[in-house]
Amino acid sequence: MSSKLRLFLLLQIRRPSTAQKGFTLIELLVVIIIIGILSAIAMPSFLRQANKARQTEAETYIGAINRAQQAYHMEHLIFANLTDLEISITPNTVHYNYASVPEASGTAVHTTATPVMNSIAAYSGRVWLNGGTTESILCKDVSGTPPVIVGRTCP
Repeated sequence: MSSKLRLFLLLQIRRPSTAQKGFTLIELLVVIIIIGILSAIAMPSFLRQANKARQTEAETYIGAINRAQQAYHMEHLIFANLTDLEISITPNTVHYNYASVPEASGTAVHTTATPVMNSIAAYSGRVWLNGGTTESILCKDVSGTPPVIVGRTCP
């Protein structure tokens, strides 16, 4: 091998290539800004869905308590406190505090779901006697205070 060829090959090996390897700082900043914008758009939607899931717990529990009150009344001819219903709903969960208290007249019972956090809605349920049967209602209040149900309609 000639010395000129050898020198040429050595220079080719030591010469840096012209192709870029890696990203520039501007390219990285653009990607980070795009990710930030996308997350700013998606975060409120995610939080709304999480709150809806928490509120579904209260709707389900109040509905179950109302049905349990109706069944208890059919069997015992009175309404009961939450602890007397023998259902697997605890008075306090991570998101809500539940209470079910018969009214003084003995012809109705009022159930509430008070939220622990201010960002979720409060619920109330009421079961009452109507002739020989029972009726129930479920009401929602976004202010965080369970609505007071008087009669057969939500406030």
